[in-house]
Amino acid sequence: MSRIMKQTNVPWIGEIPVNWTTVRLKNIIVNISSGHTPLSSNEKYYCDIEDGMPWVTIGDMSDKEYVYNSSKHITNLAVLECNLNVYEPGTILYAMYASVGEVSELMVNATLNQAILGIVFDNELVNRNYVKYALKAYKPFVKSESNGTTQFNLNLQKTINLVIPYCSLMQQNKIVDAIRKKETKISTLIANEEKQIEKLKAYKQALISEVVTKGLDPNVPMKDSGVEWIGKINCNYSLYKLKYLLSEPLLYGANVIGLKNGDFRFIRITDISLDNKLKSNNDNQYLNAIDAEPFILKDGDVLFARSGATCGKSFVYYDNYGPSCFAGYLIRARFKRNLVIPKYVGYFSMSSIYDLWKNQIFIQSTIQNISANKYAYLDMVVPSIEEQHEIVIYLDKKVTLLDKMIKCHLNKIEKLKAYRQAMIYEYVTGKRKVY
Repeated sequence: MSRIMKQTNVPWIGEIPVNWTTVRLKNIIVNISSGHTPLSSNEKYYCDIEDGMPWVTIGDMSDKEYVYNSSKHITNLAVLECNLNVYEPGTILYAMYASVGEVSELMVNATLNQAILGIVFDNELVNRNYVKYALKAYKPFVKSESNGTTQFNLNLQKTINLVIPYCSLMQQNKIVDAIRKKETKISTLIANEEKQIEKLKAYKQALISEVVTKGLDPNVPMKDSGVEWIGKINCNYSLYKLKYLLSEPLLYGANVIGLKNGDFRFIRITDISLDNKLKSNNDNQYLNAIDAEPFILKDGDVLFARSGATCGKSFVYYDNYGPSCFAGYLIRARFKRNLVIPKYVGYFSMSSIYDLWKNQIFIQSTIQNISANKYAYLDMVVPSIEEQHEIVIYLDKKVTLLDKMIKCHLNKIEKLKAYRQAMIYEYVTGKRKVY
């Protein structure tokens, strides 16, 4: 027999079993508060991650079921002088900004930054894991329930008044067990897809590295390049410092604030993806013609990221992207076309030898940063123009096929995640019965 359901009049919940009810979080919470950020300029407040106490940010909790550590630690002095709350294991973490609605559980004593709520639930009333799943089920609806215009945010008051489905503790325990069993299977399937993606990415890089150092003839004689991280190369290839391949000096981008509208798209470091492509963002920025003029890109210009998470990544610009200029954390390279093809440069920057060069640079610095001067002395393996054309045509076909395969696995992962989200929603709202 099907379950008898009733309407809650809560849009995101819809119907629940007739013997269930709803509850506001404030009625099942023992304690709730947001974190704080100690003054970043005070060196006495921060320490190595081996010392002090974890200071959890949204980046530390995003896509993580549990938080065991953080990327930054603070000192006991910071805890005392800034009057910080110390949260204990079992505290539920709830993101109010940025990755709004993200949920995780703290497994160590830690402090939080101001974008995160630390919530302790009454164990006699709820299984905290059930509430975690309820909050995850609510996440897709969080935008319609939260405040903000350009960015959707939550706050403490909004959170404590959030309504979730409520059933007996025994039923909650059964729901948690059922979800975990399903999640384990789904996680295994996702992990298998991720392994396939990593294998394809590794093969793609190995293929590119092989071709840009040896060419398309596997029987060609090799010679020592004289550069440790490059090793042997095709005997017919040359080695150039990047600066000798340039038609103009390397140029840093514009240090201005982008506009919502303008004559030229303003390409920023965050617009370049980890696979060297230009993202299609909803938050594209622009510059007017006057500000953009010194930084307007020409067909075949190559942009290198000089700082941040994508440091070292490249992007080859073509006119079909539309009129564009570039921002300050990017460096423009314009090449002599009789010596090198821009797309070949793009492929070279996707090779393992380029990664080895980047790692050498990073070892010498406390932060990931590659200046124009360092890029100028990058050793590049350069075949003849004719062979570069052959290499680009060959890699275009191979890489396009590999990227399609990777995308296929990514689509499977998205479908599995969507199924997991739907499954959690159906269980915590009672639409799917546990036995």
